[in-house]
Amino acid sequence: MNRISTSSKNLDIILGGGIPSESITLIAGPAGSGKSVLTHQIFFSNLKEDFHGVYLTTLGEPVYKVIKNMQAFEFFDSTTATRFISYEDTGFLLSQEGLKKFIDFVSYTLLNYSPRFYCIDGIDRLKDLSSTVPEYESFLYELTGLFSAYRCATFWLGTFTEAQLSLAHEANSCDNLLYLSMDEQGERNLKVLKLGRSAFIQGRNRFHITEQGIRVTPRLLSAARSRKSDEKGDSILVQGDSGTGKTSLGLRFIAEGVSKGEKGSIVSFKEDLPDLAALSQRINWNIEDSIEKGGTSFWFQSPTDMNLDELALRIVQTVRQNGIERLFINDLHSFFRCYSGPAHEALRSIYLIFQLFKLAHLTVLFSYGNGPYIEVFQELCDLVLAAAQKEETYRLQVIKGGKNGRLMGKMPAV
Repeated sequence: MNRISTSSKNLDIILGGGIPSESITLIAGPAGSGKSVLTHQIFFSNLKEDFHGVYLTTLGEPVYKVIKNMQAFEFFDSTTATRFISYEDTGFLLSQEGLKKFIDFVSYTLLNYSPRFYCIDGIDRLKDLSSTVPEYESFLYELTGLFSAYRCATFWLGTFTEAQLSLAHEANSCDNLLYLSMDEQGERNLKVLKLGRSAFIQGRNRFHITEQGIRVTPRLLSAARSRKSDEKGDSILVQGDSGTGKTSLGLRFIAEGVSKGEKGSIVSFKEDLPDLAALSQRINWNIEDSIEKGGTSFWFQSPTDMNLDELALRIVQTVRQNGIERLFINDLHSFFRCYSGPAHEALRSIYLIFQLFKLAHLTVLFSYGNGPYIEVFQELCDLVLAAAQKEETYRLQVIKGGKNGRLMGKMPAV
């Protein structure tokens, strides 16, 4: 089956490679959820010489407003849009002539432009112009047949709630159905509810709207299920107050792996590279030299700029691309200090992150202060160490994963 790229690599993964070509896709959701952004992103990512698209508006936003809104995105180019896309506003035609003339106008644009892509923005507004349900069903049947005959990729954009879609005639008439939502906190989610006869990743997938367009994070559970489940990685939790040596212990953990030929990676939510470089000198390891030679990778992540699903996805991608065997996540409790979402979402993401790490056969060490969800991390980790400091002595209390006892010294190794 031929597919159309959405220009979002992760969304294409969710869709099993992209949107099936020569099909009708209903993109539904509340106003401002990103329906027209996604459609334009698809249009512009597929522009080429034999391309022509039609973007038609009904009784919703007029064409000039749609174009004005799209100019805020980097993918939108006015010259390219003028050359390859025909924008048509049918608001006046619909208000004066109704649905019959609308069908005639769509047929006219299909004949004259021979488009490969066609969008009707405001498909939900057409129902108001029909006097009876059977009349509207007949109209949709004729419209669907028209697009099927011309074999172009068609997108219908409509303002629906998810509950309304179960009864919507438009949802029954389309081949593919994507639902975009946005909650009161501004969190955006994308669901694939139908994709012809193709397989797709089910469930909610978070997305953001940036200047580059829509950025999607696939749902972790579905990604994890596609991997083998017989592999197991080890996870270590080092908990304790600030200044108890958790970060130095994590650096020793990575340095020990590098000395054995195991590539390591460090994700830090608090200390940046210069801070860690100074700490690494104290344990006779040069982290900057290791990064330069390719033995270690590092990135600093502001805890306010990324959700847990995005974090896990980026980590897994880094692991796969660079052959990472050891991972140190430094000061993870800083992330949760900034987390403002519901507790059940945080717990879902934590459990799935651990599942992904185990499936990736990755050995992970977390440093964690006295933050929320500490009991959850203790439950999920294979080895739990409590770090403490008294004067010049560092202590590690083994509280899970071995015989209870204390390890004492200047800086014990893992």
